Amino acid sequence: MFYQKEKDLSNPSKAIIKLANWFSKPDIVIQVELIIIFIMFNEK
Repeated sequence: MFYQKEKDLSNPSKAIIKLANWFSKPDIVIQVELIIIFIMFNEK
């Protein structure tokens, strides 16, 4: 999974497309994802 993230980071256009897709999502979806990310970081 970490390797997959590294690959995405090394391909700027893919990262930009991912960001564009992320920002085009409804606000509620983004908020839920942010909460999940926040919880995941607190688990460590």
